[in-house]
Amino acid sequence: MSSSKNIIIIGPVFFGYIKAIADHLGVSHNVRAISDIPFTHPFFRALFKFYFFQILLIPGYYYFLYYKGFFKSDCSIIFISPSYVPSSFLKKISKNGCKTHLYLWDSLSNRKTLVPYLDHFDFVSSFDYLDVNRYDLNFLPLFSLFKGQMISKKNDTDLFFCGTFHGDRYVYIKRFLDCMKSFSNFNFKYYIFFPSRFLFTLLFLVFKVPYRLFFNINFRPLPFHILSDLYSTSKCVLDLPSSSQSGLTMRSFEALSAGCYLVTSNKFVFNQLPEDFHNRVIFLNLKNLNSSLLSQIKVLPTLPPLSSGQIYFLSLDRFCTSLIGVFK
Repeated sequence: MSSSKNIIIIGPVFFGYIKAIADHLGVSHNVRAISDIPFTHPFFRALFKFYFFQILLIPGYYYFLYYKGFFKSDCSIIFISPSYVPSSFLKKISKNGCKTHLYLWDSLSNRKTLVPYLDHFDFVSSFDYLDVNRYDLNFLPLFSLFKGQMISKKNDTDLFFCGTFHGDRYVYIKRFLDCMKSFSNFNFKYYIFFPSRFLFTLLFLVFKVPYRLFFNINFRPLPFHILSDLYSTSKCVLDLPSSSQSGLTMRSFEALSAGCYLVTSNKFVFNQLPEDFHNRVIFLNLKNLNSSLLSQIKVLPTLPPLSSGQIYFLSLDRFCTSLIGVFK
């Protein structure tokens, strides 16, 4: 990396990815990680999805940080998918000599309040393939926290899914479970997470979530070491991205770096991966989900080890190098 920089990272701290980025950059730079919202409890994070709470509480929070003296003139500020950033605050820190980089690991269709202010940032990058082309942004794919490929890998589980509860995911998980009724020797494991028990109960009542899934919802994210163990015993990992997103998720990168096949419904998957990954990907047509997919998974051959180039492409190091590379 280049000479040492003073870097502030502002983003959602809940899942620990911000900390991982800050720790990696902190080896060579002076880095401080700050939450993008004043209250980090999952219940409040859910509330901050509503514009009313964003404009009510977040501006005062940013100005509190400003007057605490965090944003000095030599500072490089990286905003990672913030809920909301007041335009007046961006103008103020720009006048103060700070350089800003907005990185989006969510679609702008879910961050509409940011769209009018994209030109207020010095640099804007995104993981979302369509947003990059629609808004002329820098394309920066996500990463995996796994370091290299797992050495002792067993394929005891045919298909594994881990993700948050949103959109139509529960519908497709139920369809997988239905397909398995006629396929007795298929091993499918899943871990579905939702950050608030109270809010999930409301969703259950409104959207009529199937009882079988209701009692298998978890209200804490899966610890990373357990997730690693589950990947190490899985042949394939299922990714069901939100219909509003076109970028490859963190789960996709974790699956590939763990030496698993990636089974994904992202129709732009092959546009975003180097060609030497294509034989590790199975495109999932959700409109034609049936037991033939399970039969296909059963006969998949063992994958060869990842090359050093593939490992680097999936790595946090590659991501961080590009993330700060805009600050010359």
